Amino acid sequence: MPFLLVAVVTADEGKTQAHWNQFRGPDGDGRSLAKELPVEFSETKNVRWKTAIHGKGYSSPVVWGTQVWLTTAREDGRELFALCVDLNSGKIVHDIKVFDVANPQSAYSYLNSHATSTPVIEQGRIYVHFGSYGTACLDTASGKKIWERRDFHCDHRVRPGSSPIVDSESLFVAFDGVDKQFFVALDKKTGETRWVRDRNVKSDWDATLRARGIDPGEVKKEKPGDNKKSYATAKLIELGGRRQLIAPAAEATISYDPVTGKELWRVHHLGGFNVACRPLFDHGLVYLFTSGLTGHFLAVRPTGSGDVTDTHVAWSTTRSTPHIPSPIIVDDMLFTVTEKAGIARCLEAKTGEEIWRKRVGGSHWASPLLADGKIYFSSKEGRISVISAEREFQLVAENRMDASFIASPAVAGKALILRSDKHLYHVARGFTRVAETRLAAKSPPAKKATDGTKPMRLSVTELEKLAVELKAAVANGKLTEKEAIAKYKEAADGGDKPSETPEASVDLKELGRKLKAAVAAGEMTEKEAIAKYKEAAAKTGGKKPRPGTVKSGVQQLGPAPVVARLTFKGVRGKDYIVVFEVPSKDTEEKSRVVFVGERFRKQFAGTKIGAMTSIVVGGAGGQAMAMKGKGTKKGGKKGGKKGGKKGGANTFYSIVIGRLKSKDVELGEFTLDVDYITAIYGDRSLKQTVVGKTVKVVGISGAWLDTLLLIKRGETLKFRSGTLQDTTFSLSPKATVLERAVPFDPETYPVPAESFRGFRGVVVGTITEKSEQGYELTLKINSIESSQKSSRATDPKASVGRLMSMRGFFDQKFRARFGDLKIGDRIRVGAVHTDPTVDSFTVVEELKKQAATTAGDKGKSGK
Repeated sequence: MPFLLVAVVTADEGKTQAHWNQFRGPDGDGRSLAKELPVEFSETKNVRWKTAIHGKGYSSPVVWGTQVWLTTAREDGRELFALCVDLNSGKIVHDIKVFDVANPQSAYSYLNSHATSTPVIEQGRIYVHFGSYGTACLDTASGKKIWERRDFHCDHRVRPGSSPIVDSESLFVAFDGVDKQFFVALDKKTGETRWVRDRNVKSDWDATLRARGIDPGEVKKEKPGDNKKSYATAKLIELGGRRQLIAPAAEATISYDPVTGKELWRVHHLGGFNVACRPLFDHGLVYLFTSGLTGHFLAVRPTGSGDVTDTHVAWSTTRSTPHIPSPIIVDDMLFTVTEKAGIARCLEAKTGEEIWRKRVGGSHWASPLLADGKIYFSSKEGRISVISAEREFQLVAENRMDASFIASPAVAGKALILRSDKHLYHVARGFTRVAETRLAAKSPPAKKATDGTKPMRLSVTELEKLAVELKAAVANGKLTEKEAIAKYKEAADGGDKPSETPEASVDLKELGRKLKAAVAAGEMTEKEAIAKYKEAAAKTGGKKPRPGTVKSGVQQLGPAPVVARLTFKGVRGKDYIVVFEVPSKDTEEKSRVVFVGERFRKQFAGTKIGAMTSIVVGGAGGQAMAMKGKGTKKGGKKGGKKGGKKGGANTFYSIVIGRLKSKDVELGEFTLDVDYITAIYGDRSLKQTVVGKTVKVVGISGAWLDTLLLIKRGETLKFRSGTLQDTTFSLSPKATVLERAVPFDPETYPVPAESFRGFRGVVVGTITEKSEQGYELTLKINSIESSQKSSRATDPKASVGRLMSMRGFFDQKFRARFGDLKIGDRIRVGAVHTDPTVDSFTVVEELKKQAATTAGDKGKSGK
């Protein structure tokens, strides 16, 4: 049975792709043969048109001839649509309501839409799929429904995501829910069932969870069947005359005969479910990628039969695997990008060996696109990075749009078709779109009556003017047609609505609840939510909230780590939440910080109820809500300076030096074997609990991720810590140090000799290191000028020529002079060593710059 062909050959241009008919293009691999696609663009530059798309949908656009199709849905999922947009004008040709849904899934709205599955199109027909909500075939000319199926059901839990594919006779689609898992082949002409196959994947889920230190009972109670769900799109391949349908499922990927549905082989990837990436086929290997508890990346030889897990896996890894965006293969290179932090990698496709990795930044759910030797990475933040598909990383361009990209790009001739969260773009060279004029959020108000009774309607002339403005807004993509009609009707009705007093016009409590939910869902930033609340509060005549807090309870704690007590974790309603209480430094009032979402289950899995820990609050990750109540008094037994009870987070401000053991750039953390710790501000007794042990370091972000990428396992590094809980450090909120360091050796580090401990006196030395934030210096001792009678050092002279660490320059009498010092300066300084558990000395009394070293200095000492 032949494949469905979507490519043609022309004499002038060589091989080109006539259509972009399915998810990730004609071959389902994100590779386009197009030339002259724009590399640089913006909201106006190289943009032919921009069309507003109503509702919410993550499906990618598909193109056939002059038609661009995509799906969308009402926010609540009760209505599902298929839209057709004219490729040349951007006008909506068809807006078809395909299905009504009585009881759509409402949980996890921040993770998925109700219209995420990408359609598949061919001449005269388009097949749209909405998972258990239904599958339909539409006529592309008339938009009429040819057939539909609404009898296949499973519990997707996080809404459907698998896209359909076709060959010359069948339509294939997966149903992998938490309750049932099966794969279906339909007659694409009639919609009748050709075959259905149960996935029949069996695994010891309890053992997998226990191996990761997770309580199976808790997981099963809160999310039963979680390891059964998957959202991947299948792929058709042919090897050695045998056609295969490669269909990823949860914890296994299965190859079927596309005609009969007979299982050919399967490979297990235990702990790997929530599969979103589409398989790739090249170099005689099938490349598979999973998410879930474990992100697997496997290259499988598709020549076996039965269970090939132990026999046909060419190579595999669980490190830095792509969980959502599908990779791309270019010649013998495989390119990936992580959904978190935007870590791009280039690997040897045949062996999996890493060639390079680089952080392009951003959150990536859209799969990349390859065209003309360049790869396009689209992020949720609206940044589209273009790199060269080469063995050396080269950033070609970085484009920023006023948009968020979750859908994967399509190609139509020499144009990019980009779907954002609200619009569809046609991006091609030589076009300049006129930026839309931003309209007010509300329609122009009706005229006020002179007698103060009822507002008068707009005149005919004014309504005609408004109609022109609204039509232009629709053409520019600022409004949908439905929104424009609603605004026109409101103006035409003259504002005939029940009057409201300013105080009653906005329910601030309800608005606060909605804004907090929007922040948790990632629909807006915390800053945007606070701004909206302030605007509403001002209109109601309320007082402006003090900086950092709004009446809704949203609190700007900033991106710095704070110490908080875990009070609850588990499912409330339909969401997984983690609740912390943050004691106030100045009052008895406490703040309650709530993290909402499944991603926090794993993050806080090892944190016990009642434990103090370091958390980072800000952005869309969590909500900080004011909660009045009896708190802990400053200086009391609870919430004291040192972080509370055993097992909680303790202040531990220091430089930690050790050898890198492992790193996870996506999570922003690493482990290392601790060799040495310098000056400590906090509980110094904890030093001995971590020196010589393996510790975890969390809270790595921004530019520090780039630094971490460059440090290899086994190399020595140093970083400035902020807190310590058990054996987990957090990076200091004022992190000024994360860098490679020379291997630890007491002779080359500022570790005082036993004969120098307890020293009190005056030292002359040369500055070798300086920490501006820590107010610390490292000196190479030139001479010991004097020793006090109270000094307990037995032989200070023996330390001449060695290094010593000095701290305490934040004191007001030293701070100004400290700021003038630089590496290489020679200083005279008073120093005392009082704590035997600490290697650093504290500055006292003296601090003066000295002239250059003289020959007579060396060896000078006093008693």
